[in-house]
Amino acid sequence: MRRQIWHSALRHFHPAVPPSPPVPDHLPAPLRSSLFVSKTSPSFPTLLRSRARRLLWLCALASLSAPLSRLIRLDALWALELFGHWQWLYLGLGMLCLALLLVLRDGWRCLVPSAVLALVFAHQPTSLPATQEGDAKEPSLLVASANLNLASRDFQPLQHWLLGEQAPDLLFLQEFTAVAQQALASDALRLAYPYRVEAPQADPFGLAILSRHPLSDIRIVEPADAQQTLRLHASMHLAERRVALAALHPMPPLSSAFARARDRTLAEESERLAQGDKAALMAGDFNATPWSRTLFGIDPRLQRASGLAPTWPNAFSGLSLLPLDHVFASGHWRRIDAGLGPDLGSDHRPVVVHLQLR
Repeated sequence: MRRQIWHSALRHFHPAVPPSPPVPDHLPAPLRSSLFVSKTSPSFPTLLRSRARRLLWLCALASLSAPLSRLIRLDALWALELFGHWQWLYLGLGMLCLALLLVLRDGWRCLVPSAVLALVFAHQPTSLPATQEGDAKEPSLLVASANLNLASRDFQPLQHWLLGEQAPDLLFLQEFTAVAQQALASDALRLAYPYRVEAPQADPFGLAILSRHPLSDIRIVEPADAQQTLRLHASMHLAERRVALAALHPMPPLSSAFARARDRTLAEESERLAQGDKAALMAGDFNATPWSRTLFGIDPRLQRASGLAPTWPNAFSGLSLLPLDHVFASGHWRRIDAGLGPDLGSDHRPVVVHLQLR
């Protein structure tokens, strides 16, 4: 016993030290063990189980920042929303912990945090109804939105995509610069996309719309103040029908003022498009994820047509965590398919949606 050994060592060097008292025989065995027997370190499986449970609960609690940010609309707590964007990360880490705990036969204790993760992840704005097969009589449209990255200088991947078989019919571009405009000015690309609205800028808020179908009612909406950003409005003519378009890239939520400006921009544009009787599309890098209060604030008459696949930061040849790029559509559309486009060398992956008019 550790205590007796310690006393024996002390007595060897200091004979005056009294001997260690013996373990009382009248004490119950568990108490005698806890008082006088040295405690061993926990085994590796026990330690692993404890760490996995803690991490799972931490992910579940962090995921609750999304619904809390929608309930608590205080400017002082605007940063709470920033934690709510990382639902893919929370879900991924949480599921790894749950799988480990199931292997260690301790998964039943983690039903509550697992349910929290699943419920928070599933609670999103309504998506556009999907259909497996389109109606051959109705016109369809392949829509894409891509953030090109302000620092990009190599646009060959974009050029190859737009001249290939998987090229979209309608493309919304963000962080559109004069360099990007020049890269898309070749005769082949002019022939592929003869109808355009281009507003290049030296800052991250330049925009463009490229279309195979005629455009009209073009309007470049300049920002009203330093917290607003450029917007593009147009009408596209598709099979004798007109489709209202809005291209956006609102401010990132780097402050409470920028967060409010972003939310106001998306709410205003969605309401404007929803009030008309035309089919409508709103697309861009919204600097918000489907779990944020921002997308819940979009007029419900416009629904998310793009999927949940993350688009940013596209690190290490494809690793992304946040779905920041979106396409929203009015009820005149139904979704046939949704996914990601090719890697264009940007920090964003493009979103691609195959839609059909009802």
